[in-house]
Amino acid sequence: MLQKADRFEEEVRGRLAAYPSETVDLVVKRLRDRGILNDRRAAENFVSSRQGRKSLGSQLVTERLLGRGAPEEVVATATRQVDDRAVALELLRTQRSLTAEDRGRAGRMLIRKGIDPELVESVLDQYLEEQL
Repeated sequence: MLQKADRFEEEVRGRLAAYPSETVDLVVKRLRDRGILNDRRAAENFVSSRQGRKSLGSQLVTERLLGRGAPEEVVATATRQVDDRAVALELLRTQRSLTAEDRGRAGRMLIRKGIDPELVESVLDQYLEEQL
């Protein structure tokens, strides 16, 4: 369970739910004490692993981290690392050539990737201007 990727404390607790709570508390404490379980590191690694086509905007990063059980303060810190404008431009650059006719499709893709809808239009304008 811990070998594939960093886990959040709540994820570990959920996977160990069949065991007595005292046992789970002890296991979690030992994993934290040994540095194996670290919510902050797990969130930072999640954010940094989202590059290229896997990039996510801050809204979707927040949703995914909270869904995995990350504490809210850890999520807030991790999402401050996400620059939605840079992520959106990176996502657009990974697409095949984008024309003005593709604007609607590209905008919907950015919103699905968690980019703030209010930012989408200006990012598309910037990207299409760079292409000229």
